[in-house]
Amino acid sequence: FDEVGISALSQEHRAKDLDKFVFNLHRIRRDKKAWRIIYYARADAGTGEPIAEFVVTIGEVKERGADSTGVKRGVQGQLTSFLPAKLPPLVYGPMVPCAKLTVASDDGKFEWMQRTETRTTDLLVSGNGETPSFRAEAGIN
Repeated sequence: FDEVGISALSQEHRAKDLDKFVFNLHRIRRDKKAWRIIYYARADAGTGEPIAEFVVTIGEVKERGADSTGVKRGVQGQLTSFLPAKLPPLVYGPMVPCAKLTVASDDGKFEWMQRTETRTTDLLVSGNGETPSFRAEAGIN
């Protein structure tokens, strides 16, 4: 991380004190193409409500980077702090990960993802043929 990334961890995500907590195994989810191992750091010596989550995905991982988007095989770790939703000033809405580490099996390189400044860009959405609607197939219209 550079100084801007560390500052965001400290201020925006309030994650600078997470090293004082123990992350305990919460659940192992086995999906078809990936396993997700979920750890929680809990308040009150591990007995309170979760204050942070670390998710390790092994298998197919979603990759969203500056130069690629898609699915690769590898290992991915995501750290999410819930402190912004629990301590004033409160932050509402979905909590985004503080940090993400991805190691792809094809190249063996690892890359830290960090939030960058907000900027405007163009997005082109294109499709390839028609597919049935999942809502229609399930009978939800």
